[in-house]
Amino acid sequence: MELRHCRYFIAVAEELSFTKAAGRLGISQPPLSQQIRSLEEEIGVPLFVRTKRSVRLTEAGRHFLEKAYRILGETDRAVQAARRAARGEIGDLTVGFVASAAFDFLPRVVAQFMAWYPDAKLELRDLTTVEQLRDLAEGRIELGLMRPPVDDPELRQEPVIREEFVAVLPSNHRLGSRASVDLHSLAGESFIMVPGRVAPGLRSQTERICRFAGFEPRVRLEVGQLDLAVSFAAAGFGVALLPASIALFRHAGVLFRPLAGLAERAEIVAVWKPGEESPTLVNFMEMARSAAKL
Repeated sequence: MELRHCRYFIAVAEELSFTKAAGRLGISQPPLSQQIRSLEEEIGVPLFVRTKRSVRLTEAGRHFLEKAYRILGETDRAVQAARRAARGEIGDLTVGFVASAAFDFLPRVVAQFMAWYPDAKLELRDLTTVEQLRDLAEGRIELGLMRPPVDDPELRQEPVIREEFVAVLPSNHRLGSRASVDLHSLAGESFIMVPGRVAPGLRSQTERICRFAGFEPRVRLEVGQLDLAVSFAAAGFGVALLPASIALFRHAGVLFRPLAGLAERAEIVAVWKPGEESPTLVNFMEMARSAAKL
């Protein structure tokens, strides 16, 4: 039995006329009658009582009609679901992200994405850059928001955030009264940094910034997340050089000051496997591009 048999049967059952049903279906009556007879032979019972003047359903036909409606309904829903999935309107997407992406950028992207695609499902995983690269390779996430460098040539990367660095100072710091901080004035300070095994790109970048100013940073404390660097700076353990979006992380006892004359920028890139983009990922990246801070 084919789906067209169900459609032909429903048309005859609703019209109770082979002539009217054939007109509705856009076919001639003899082929329609032949298809219904073929259906009845396959099922093994008559579905219609036919006379010269009328057509009516048998008891078997009435039960079959109920099921035929369900079959076509499920088929239509399946077709619509497939089309929606192809457009990325439904589907699952697992996104890894470094914590600092969640200060501003990621919530805006997710809000826009869920407004446009309320039936899609997102799973967000707070992971370091190293963890994201591992999970991308092993298929546990489909998209990563991480800090460069990403040296794997098999991965595609696209910048979504490019921002200045700021100095994070205890509120009673000697430089706290200044509108901006000269890098040279931080020589000799105790620094709080993220270890290279957690964020190798950010660690090497902050060390390079210090060397650009003519000194090696004296690292007193290493912390696994940027917000912890803010907390320990507020507690007086030292200063930190962090991406400017960290200022959105409100914390008493700490000051954020721009760095004078520094052209270096902190980046976050979106990373995924090319050729494996689901429609949901494509839609998410469209939102990410519109929300990008470059």
